[in-house]
Amino acid sequence: GKNHPETADIYNNIGVVCKLQGKYAEALKWYRKALNIYENDEDFGKNHPDTADIYNNIGNVYQEQGRYAEALKWYRKALGIYENDEDFGKNHPETADIYNNIGVVCKLQGKYAEALKWYRKALNIYENDEDFGKNHPETADIYNNIGVVCKLQGKYAEALKWYRKALNIYENDEDFGKNHPDTADIYNNIGNVYQEQGRYAEALKWYRKALGIYENDEDFGKNHPETADIYNNIGVVCKLHGKYAEALNWYRKALNIYENDEDFGKNHPETADTYNNLGNLHLKLDEYPEALHWYKKALKIKITVYGENHPSTADTYYNLAILYDNQNDNPQALDWYTKAHTIYQNVYGDNHPETQDALRKIQEIQRLLNEE
Repeated sequence: GKNHPETADIYNNIGVVCKLQGKYAEALKWYRKALNIYENDEDFGKNHPDTADIYNNIGNVYQEQGRYAEALKWYRKALGIYENDEDFGKNHPETADIYNNIGVVCKLQGKYAEALKWYRKALNIYENDEDFGKNHPETADIYNNIGVVCKLQGKYAEALKWYRKALNIYENDEDFGKNHPDTADIYNNIGNVYQEQGRYAEALKWYRKALGIYENDEDFGKNHPETADIYNNIGVVCKLHGKYAEALNWYRKALNIYENDEDFGKNHPETADTYNNLGNLHLKLDEYPEALHWYKKALKIKITVYGENHPSTADTYYNLAILYDNQNDNPQALDWYTKAHTIYQNVYGDNHPETQDALRKIQEIQRLLNEE
């Protein structure tokens, strides 16, 4: 029947698929249908681990939407159940998963020290659990996450150290190996570090290693969104290298995949990111009408999917501000910088580089307007 836990499992599974499709409101609807059954079932209730799983899934959706305070609320509800359940407790891998998720939200909020604290709590569990240990792929996932935070902190050598620890596990694990998509993810992350360092040839080498895996994997192939992600990254490097025609080619390859994928399509956040990248490319070439066209396409999707107060939406506001700034349209530039700054400040706080950079731009424009 409609109120049986087995039915709730299906509701939950539908929610997971909707989330992967970027249909966040629909995902929440299905998760809440499942939650209503679990919370009111006499064999489950509000303190059962299966109920906690739904709390965690709801947290995942809010995280994707940039509603970080909401995400943390749901993760902490799940955590309270796991930590206090006699079959789980504070040292169980399921509990570690929540520690990891909280760490991800802290990272997204720009609270890097706090993120590392939660990642290390998760890592301590995985490394010392007899079913996991220091060479388990789940442990490698935490090594990877720590590497991501180090990269964001500008600690590139340290980031590479953690990525290589993760890579060593994946490449030598019998279920993964050198040609597994999860291994390709690490190759991609290593490429990201070299990109940040301006070591573009090295970055391309690692991106192409990742690309070789995705294009030839039977579950991925040349038309998969994960493959498109690499096309996008290669395009970014080409743009930074001044190879604009080549960058455009890679972006269009990525866009063709996203727009025609049944789980993505023309209104998915990943598609919006590529529209944004195309805008950046045209901006670099001083092709302002074309840049504006792509930014507006990106913005429409981001507002629809994330809302007006998400940091990804703010990134496009910021890009629009640069567009008008470059054309000496100071009032328009000021308006868009201010919109971006307000979101960065609310999400990241006053001390985050994104917030401070937007504030500097606002002050520069205000000085110019005062001189007019």
